[in-house]
Amino acid sequence: MNKTPSASDADAAPPRRSVHQENGSRGPAPVSQAAIGTVERDVPPNLDELVIAHLQDIGMAALLCDGDCRILAVNHQAAASLDTQAIAGSNLYDLAAPQEAADELYSAWLTRCGQGAGWSCETKLLGSLGAHVDWHLVVIPVASAGRATQVWMVVLQDLTETIFHARELEIYAKELSRLYQKNRQDLQKLEEAERSREQFFSLVTHELKTPLTSLKAALEMLCTPEVIPPGIQDAWRLADTMKRSTVRLERLMNDLLDVATARSGGMDLTFSAVDLCDVVHAVIAEMTPVAGEKGVDILGPTNYRQGLIVNGDELRLQQVLLNLVGNAVKATPSGSAVRIKTARTANTVQLSVVNPGELPETLKDHLFEPFRKSPAGGYRTGAGLGLTVVQALVKAHRGTVQAESRRKQVVFTVTIPLWGKAGNL
Repeated sequence: MNKTPSASDADAAPPRRSVHQENGSRGPAPVSQAAIGTVERDVPPNLDELVIAHLQDIGMAALLCDGDCRILAVNHQAAASLDTQAIAGSNLYDLAAPQEAADELYSAWLTRCGQGAGWSCETKLLGSLGAHVDWHLVVIPVASAGRATQVWMVVLQDLTETIFHARELEIYAKELSRLYQKNRQDLQKLEEAERSREQFFSLVTHELKTPLTSLKAALEMLCTPEVIPPGIQDAWRLADTMKRSTVRLERLMNDLLDVATARSGGMDLTFSAVDLCDVVHAVIAEMTPVAGEKGVDILGPTNYRQGLIVNGDELRLQQVLLNLVGNAVKATPSGSAVRIKTARTANTVQLSVVNPGELPETLKDHLFEPFRKSPAGGYRTGAGLGLTVVQALVKAHRGTVQAESRRKQVVFTVTIPLWGKAGNL
């Protein structure tokens, strides 16, 4: 067999020759059954028992080769993993395939082992089932006492499972990528559908609001003594019912518009310095007749505090308080009262609407969601939009709104930054 080339021969590795050709008629030597894989031919007498013991105890498929790549010994794992007939008296590169891989292994062996250092590579070797298997080879020089011949231990790691799992991961990654792209396309379709829905929603609401305004004006003109004489009670009652229904319908259309505008992020507010005491007075004046019909009192703050100035839209703030007081009146039994309270901290103003009762458990986590209605009435009646509008308007003022039940009372609290504490809105 060719020996490791010298430095002058490094440019061209000698042609490979099979050990079977060297043995001539002898054929491949058998594997020792006693040593479980020690090749009995050409085993250097100074290959001590310590090296053989280490080969058997390494826990992975491993074999020993000399400097010419001839296999000297194999352990249990290697004997079970590689073709034992091919191993016996063979060169390691004789197990490699295809021919190019065998040539590369032989060339690398002569070059890298000639340098005396450990190295590694990947190649295909003939397995125990007669098929070539992907292996990762780690080649390590072995120190053995009194040995003149260089011996190398080759540790083998089967890459079949690694490659299989890598291919599985690749397939899985492609599937994830496909699902991601599909979900992204579905999300874009949903977003487009949502935009179309909101545009349609806003357009229809605007189109309905114009004739509704004309209808309201006509009913207001109709409900006058000049048009309907005072003695015709039935006509007055019908006209008044139509007028009230028109007002409710107008409020619903306004809420729908506000919800659509808020969800599109384009609420149109006019900010200025607003005294919340004026807002409270205006709401109490408007809601007292409505509450009185139900036998409910509306009580304002006992001491109106000075300096409750915020940067806000006065009409919108009135709308917030009207919605909260209106809901409280609906949920308050006759003979009770709805209270409006104010408070001030260093940087904020708080408006609270308090009424007797408790929040329904089924609504606590969904109070501010649109179109949520309470089957018992009260806080979420009608179309279920009032509190959604309240939250949107309060957020537009850089504030917060919270609801809680405490001591048999329901409290809605709106917190808004004081004038000059929230910057320019």
